Amino acid sequence: MTHNWTDPRPSTLDTAGDELDPQKKDQVLAKARDLFWKASLIDNDPNGQPGEAEAMRATAMKMLTKYRIDVALAQDGKLTTAEVTTREVQIKAPYADVLANLCGTVFEHFGCEVVLRANNRVKRRKRDERGRPIKDEHKRPEYEWVSSYGKGGRVVAYGFAEDLELAELLYTSLLMQALTEMVKHQPPYLPDKGRYEDTGTYRSSWLRAFMYAITDRLRQIRKDQRSDEPASVSTGTDLVLVDRHQLVQQVFQQAHPNLKPIKLPTSGSGEAEGYEAGRRADLGIRPRVDKPNRPQLPA
Repeated sequence: MTHNWTDPRPSTLDTAGDELDPQKKDQVLAKARDLFWKASLIDNDPNGQPGEAEAMRATAMKMLTKYRIDVALAQDGKLTTAEVTTREVQIKAPYADVLANLCGTVFEHFGCEVVLRANNRVKRRKRDERGRPIKDEHKRPEYEWVSSYGKGGRVVAYGFAEDLELAELLYTSLLMQALTEMVKHQPPYLPDKGRYEDTGTYRSSWLRAFMYAITDRLRQIRKDQRSDEPASVSTGTDLVLVDRHQLVQQVFQQAHPNLKPIKLPTSGSGEAEGYEAGRRADLGIRPRVDKPNRPQLPA
């Protein structure tokens, strides 16, 4: 089954004016969403053409990235913290803690700041650095309220509209790829315990490693993009994006001055399979291919 699609090539934005055409933005976003959706259908179609989904995601990401840069350059020096907005992404259970971190990783890659919120809180015993229960002067156990992702959670992202749109589309694509691939793997049999590893524990570790792989790849992609661009272009674009990120940080730090990092579980044996799946996941961004050195002609 072949999925027919058109390569959408948006015309160059006029960045000389004070305002960008909002209709063009809607058109770019609509085309990108359609491409991501068609790509997800092909991923699950056994008759899909090889490379077709990857080509669609690459086209969508190229459109969105170009639009984001064009908007940033057009708005350079004109933005204030008033333009920083928020977007909330609901994360369903199970594995909400790991998926929330994956979501946050993608948003942060595009210059956003995120805070992760659990939908529930539970009471548990306090423990010291060695994991031993803490007791008060009367030798009674002390308790504390902690966030629990057992009923899901949410990611609240701060950023500019174009960055939030791009990040959410990529996260949704990665989420669908991760869940589709994860269910193909089964927990191993544990001979010493005479049973199979708990499915929830295995899948949590699988997704955690998937998230780590995506983090490593996004970091490398950004590094490659800087090295591939001419120094003047790379520096100019980076300065504009840094200025935007600083505005986002101001708003974020005022709203959340005292945040604590989330501790992810460390058990499970799905790390190797999950990390490898994360390395293969389609980000819609073509990796850099180093050109071979031209052979020297004999004298």
